[in-house]
Amino acid sequence: MAEARIGLALPYDPPSGYYAAAEGLMGVGLKSALHQRIRGHRVLSYGSGGTVAALRVLDAMPGDPTRVRLLYWGTGRSILDYGGSVGDWNHEHVWPQAYGVDAGPGKSDVHHLRPCDVQANGERGSLYFAEIASGSTPLRAPLCRMTAVAWTPRPEEKGDLARAMFYMAVRYEGGEATPDLELSETPNAGTDRFGRLSDLLRWHREDPVNDEERWRNHKIYTDYQFNRNPFIDDPDYAEMVFRGVPVVRVTALQPETTEGGEPAVVRISRRGPVQGTLTIGLSYGGNAGAEAWQVAPAAVVIPGGMAEIDLTLIPRSQPGEQGARTLQVAAAANPAYAPVSAAEITLLDAPVRGYELWSGGQTVSPAGILAYAIGGASSPDRNDGAAVSHSVTASSLTMTAIVRTNDPHLTVIGQTVGNLTGSTWTTSQVTMTPGDQTGVGEGLQRQVWSTPRDGWSEKFIRLEVILQPSG
Repeated sequence: MAEARIGLALPYDPPSGYYAAAEGLMGVGLKSALHQRIRGHRVLSYGSGGTVAALRVLDAMPGDPTRVRLLYWGTGRSILDYGGSVGDWNHEHVWPQAYGVDAGPGKSDVHHLRPCDVQANGERGSLYFAEIASGSTPLRAPLCRMTAVAWTPRPEEKGDLARAMFYMAVRYEGGEATPDLELSETPNAGTDRFGRLSDLLRWHREDPVNDEERWRNHKIYTDYQFNRNPFIDDPDYAEMVFRGVPVVRVTALQPETTEGGEPAVVRISRRGPVQGTLTIGLSYGGNAGAEAWQVAPAAVVIPGGMAEIDLTLIPRSQPGEQGARTLQVAAAANPAYAPVSAAEITLLDAPVRGYELWSGGQTVSPAGILAYAIGGASSPDRNDGAAVSHSVTASSLTMTAIVRTNDPHLTVIGQTVGNLTGSTWTTSQVTMTPGDQTGVGEGLQRQVWSTPRDGWSEKFIRLEVILQPSG
């Protein structure tokens, strides 16, 4: 082949305005507009002079134009081994001929034809596509599954085949030698209803479009049939046509924020008609979920006439140093719309507050330094109300306080002494353990110091703040 199949060596997008008539439509109206856009294609002859020659190019093994890639296998076979004998390859009608494409333009439409091992083609026969939980393994397609009525392809083929089925159901609406083809939950060859639709829609999202698929679609358009598969060009069309619901995206406009800092902004948008209001439920995931935000609304409403709204989320302050976390905001599952993306937001720890920053360079009295250390005061002359409490029992003395923990130059220690006259305070026999952190702010920790009385007639406990200058 003359051009690369992988990467962006060629522009694979449709011409500007190719789908202009489909803008703002959904359901039957969208299906009709897409049909009008892709109908009337150049029909290839069925056989060696037309479809076989096309498949030898369209489905050549990457980097080896002498071999075609076999559907259901993924391996290559010589382009010369086309035929009907064991070891040959032939046409696989991905939409089976028994479901309405045994004549007319649908029979030779290369958007749904693939090279396939002759025996694997025979095993698949006219089985419809569906996700099979058990079933059996085809002898000539060991990575697939089958039952008496259904066939599950290899995982890496599922999305490609689903989009080929979507194309066939839109391209053929009757009025030609190929009848009206439709997708259904209850496939029936007698009425040309193929499926299973719900599984095809799921495969479409789980195995998204890649560059090789785009290349094949574009090559059919430029060199063979002169029409395109809309569901490769615009994957959103699948839910909008076959479920008749708008597609909803959640996108991060402000994708990074800091605990207690600037808000994150996500945009929630819909594709399809905008005449009515649309209520969209929200779900939260990642390292902290909804707990990451001061207010995490359960739903938002896009008003009639609008295609999108922006949601502001204010990050909550969380104590401790958790490190950078990834949070998700997504549209919750709902039959009224199709959520197809989620916003990812990076949440960073609040910055460490140094003493010099807190004091503004002022000389602060010992009482002010105590206010900084215990309780997380927001200014040199103010304490944020964190109580220092104590308790005395027959066995121990205890002091509890909320202590700033995000300043590496700060130390708060517990000390004890036997009497207040001529004795030296010591840290021996004083232990500190973290207390209940309920309601404790970012960069703070509730700490509990205790010392045993050991039968002393007199014993005291106190807290001492040590602040080493930075730099």
